[in-house]
Amino acid sequence: TLHMEEFLTEYTNIFLLLSADFIRQLLNYNHPFLFSEEQELRNNKLFTFLNSNLNEDHEDTRDFLDMVPLISRSQQKDMIHDLFEQIIRAILFPYPGASYRIMELIVRLLTILGSAEYYETSHVYVNTRNESLLFSRINQLLKQRNGRITNAELSELLSYDGSYLGKIVRRHTGKSLFEYSMEFTMQAAADMLRNTDLSISEVCEKLHFSNRTHFYKIFRNFYNMTPNQFRGLCCSQQHRFS
Repeated sequence: TLHMEEFLTEYTNIFLLLSADFIRQLLNYNHPFLFSEEQELRNNKLFTFLNSNLNEDHEDTRDFLDMVPLISRSQQKDMIHDLFEQIIRAILFPYPGASYRIMELIVRLLTILGSAEYYETSHVYVNTRNESLLFSRINQLLKQRNGRITNAELSELLSYDGSYLGKIVRRHTGKSLFEYSMEFTMQAAADMLRNTDLSISEVCEKLHFSNRTHFYKIFRNFYNMTPNQFRGLCCSQQHRFS
């Protein structure tokens, strides 16, 4: 794989190369696992992707998985970096059983990376435009944060200039990043008002609005009614259909 990295920001880059035979061993190819928990590996997104790449008819397909973390950097450090350190130690200082230990650690690593609980995963083909991929990642982050993410935070998470990300959103939606992000925020607000007993103040707090008047103004612009009116309408509809 031809690859080039441009070191524009401070980060750690790790390449982990696994042979097809090694992947087959990890998947216990054509043999049953001893435990039901291990059977679930074959449903893991990353293992499914690796398994599909073993097929001969996949040889000419150029694709990859793009993973956006749902966990904090400190959580990633505790969960991911520690596993890499253990793998490296086992490789540098092998001992009887080290091969099995390395396999176990890599299975744990891939299980975490392929888990929907920890990473939002997109299957990307090489002919996918880079800008479309970035817009997809922006959408994922806006959905995860209920729209409450700043341009600076997006820039840090995606390692792209904030103004460039704003232009991508404008080209795809015709709206500014703030206007577009508010769509996710107001959708989250509507869901809370419709499906929970949270007070308006609690909804504001959960969506990180320090100014309740500002929240009311944006909500009215989206739904042409106040949050209280919206909740009342939802309740009356529920009673009518119950």
